[in-house]
Order: sequence, then structure tokens, then C-alpha cells
Amino acid sequence: MKKRIFAAALVCAVLLAALSGCTIQIGGGSESAPASTQSQSPSQAAGGENASTSAPASVGQTADGITEDEAKGIALEHAKVKEEDLTGLRIRQERDDGADIYNVEFYVGNQEYDYEIRVSDGQILQADYDIEDDFYTSMTSAATYAEADARAAALARVPGAADQHIYMHLEQDNGRLIYEGKIVYQQMEYDFEIDAGTGDFISWEQESVFD
Repeated sequence: MKKRIFAAALVCAVLLAALSGCTIQIGGGSESAPASTQSQSPSQAAGGENASTSAPASVGQTADGITEDEAKGIALEHAKVKEEDLTGLRIRQERDDGADIYNVEFYVGNQEYDYEIRVSDGQILQADYDIEDDFYTSMTSAATYAEADARAAALARVPGAADQHIYMHLEQDNGRLIYEGKIVYQQMEYDFEIDAGTGDFISWEQESVFD
């Protein structure tokens, strides 16, 4: 009887051992699933890297600014001077206070214009206007009819007018030196031109200051 009980116990032990081995195998199989899930992560990471590298990069663009010809046009328009009237022109690019500028210089007769224009947007930073004294002096020396005589001749045509009523200057017109002036007296305005070589009146006009 004891042998049968021992045999039965032995059989049960063997069966339990067999069942225990199956459980371990099943557990091993169940644990293998997460491993396969983790194996997908590198591919997903690679896909993420590809997506990030494929995105276009933002590239900033800087404007080139205006050209020398455009700077010249801006200066001439501001001075109300035509290019065909220029007797001299010089344009150079410089850097001033950290900004690129065009220095535009040009001449019209004895008049000198000097502009500083910003390259980036064409804004006028500085504008100067001068009359070259040496040019005017050379013209004055070339005039054979004295300015004082021209003033006296013009005033003689307007009885009562004096020096404080006359405005006159010497200029060159198509290579000809002339005195151009104006007399304002007793509500009348007189415009005249006198040849600086001969003293002859080239023109004489008069009108009311209210016209």
C-alpha cells in the first residue's frame, strides 16, 4: 500500500515538473513579444531623422541696394538738374558710420552739388550746394564792362530807385557773359540783362508786382 502511495506521489511530482516546464516556455514566449516591439524603434527613429533632415532650412536674403546710376538719378532729381547740363560728375562708394553710401558730386557751371546717399535704400543723408568762387572770379575778370557801371545803367532807367532796390549777378549764357538783374520799386518789378562785354541791354521787362 505504501508503495502505491509513493508511486502516485512520484507520478504527481513528474506531472508537476512537466507542467512547470510548459509554464516557463509559455512565459518565455510571452516575453519575446516586447522584444519584437522594441525592434521597430530603430526604424521609427530613422524615419524621424529622415523627416527632420528633409525639412528645408530657412535662408535669409539681403538686398543688394541701389546702383551708382540710381544714386545719380536720385541726386539729379533732388537738385532739379538735367544730366545733359552737367559740366562734371564723380560718384564713389564709401563707408560712413557703419553704412555704405554713395558720394555723388556734380557741377553745373560754377555750381557744385555734393550728395551722400545710402546704398541700402537710396535715402539722401546729406546734400550740399556751393558756388565755386574761383570760377566766378575768372568770369568777373573776363567781363570788360564793370558791374558798378551795369548797376548804374539799370538804375538810370528807373527814376528814384537806389542800390537797395536792385539785385544783380554775373552769369554765363551759352558762352556769353551777362549781368542778369531785377529792380523792385514802387510796386513795379523790372527784369533786365546786360552784356558784360559791351554794356548793351539785351533785355528789359517791367510789370506790376501784383501781376
